[in-house]
Amino acid sequence: MVNSTDFGSFLKLYRRLAELTVNDVSQKIGISMAYYSDIENSRRYITKRKSLEKLAAALQLSDKDTVFFFHLAEKSHAAAVAELEIPEYLIEQQAV
Repeated sequence: MVNSTDFGSFLKLYRRLAELTVNDVSQKIGISMAYYSDIENSRRYITKRKSLEKLAAALQLSDKDTVFFFHLAEKSHAAAVAELEIPEYLIEQQAV
């Protein structure tokens, strides 16, 4: 397990370790390449558990790395919400 504290960096590292392209991952989880690239670059976030599960599977994460992955996803989403100061119920309506 790599100790990265940034969700986007974690995704990029594990995508590369799995020898996948941005296009490969975006197709596996059903989103556009641009959207996935924005996620890796911390410009957008995935908040739906189903989408996160698809992403963890696409990256072929170990059980231990999957736990850390969900922790980072939650942390990045919470930081984005705090930054924007938008009510949570509005963000949930826009979630992937």
